[in-house]
Amino acid sequence: MKHRRTVALTGGTGFAGPSIARALLAAGHEVRALCRPGREHRLPSGCAVVGGSLEQTPALEGLVRGCDVVVHAASAMATMDTSLLERINVVATQALVEAAENAGVGRIVLISSIAARRSDDGPYSRSKLDQEEAVRRGGVPWVVLQPPLIVGQGSQVEEAVLGLTARLPMLPVIASRSPLHPIGVDDLGRVVAAAVTAEEVEGHTFQLGGNEPLSFPDLARRVLRVHGRRALFVPLPVRVARPVAAVLERLLPSPPLTGEAVSAIDSGTPIDLEPARVLLGFEPSSLEEALRQG
Repeated sequence: MKHRRTVALTGGTGFAGPSIARALLAAGHEVRALCRPGREHRLPSGCAVVGGSLEQTPALEGLVRGCDVVVHAASAMATMDTSLLERINVVATQALVEAAENAGVGRIVLISSIAARRSDDGPYSRSKLDQEEAVRRGGVPWVVLQPPLIVGQGSQVEEAVLGLTARLPMLPVIASRSPLHPIGVDDLGRVVAAAVTAEEVEGHTFQLGGNEPLSFPDLARRVLRVHGRRALFVPLPVRVARPVAAVLERLLPSPPLTGEAVSAIDSGTPIDLEPARVLLGFEPSSLEEALRQG
């Protein structure tokens, strides 16, 4: 196959990882995924498995040896542990880039986040910007993808909305009207596969997202509709959500709501999809389709 590549994949067992792996396999690539023991069942059939973690240099070296492209999808998130964010999102990325450079890898595709554009929001956002800079400063040609909120079966927002409505007759939602542009997890997989072989994309950072802008309350309503559920919505003003998040951050290592998340919802995700459309052939699905992906 003309465009067949051997692709090293990190984060293959996370939420988006299986969709990325399936898209790579469907495009005809050979996929080699880094995987902690016991999580192999998360990978689709056809993936080769390299045991280990991001913090094990020998595992990274074995992962990238003989590969053409690295797709770096692994990331620490949903934590207030700044040390963990630094180790996984920054230091491990630096080690991966170094291993890829030493192995002669031709391209690295980083799945970053739109949060990197708001690095003052909090520790996760700062770590994603630092992660991008680690890739840009390395010696491997790079492509950076910046998805916003990722939706689909088992997504963070779906789990939160469905989990709350399963326990409570009402659903507190942050009452911001700022537009979000969530992307479907399978749409993300397809654009990652395109970035592996696309021409004239190295050195580019692409914003991703869906076609349909909607507020967080509207998104929560659509999630419930897809799953045939109803709930009484209780608007939570941003000025109230911020101190609630601050208390949760002090009490819990992985709080369900953080100040950073409140800022992201309040800011919205203004995006420019045209470069991804032109150079990567990206065309997002409808929101209803996106919510059913995965």
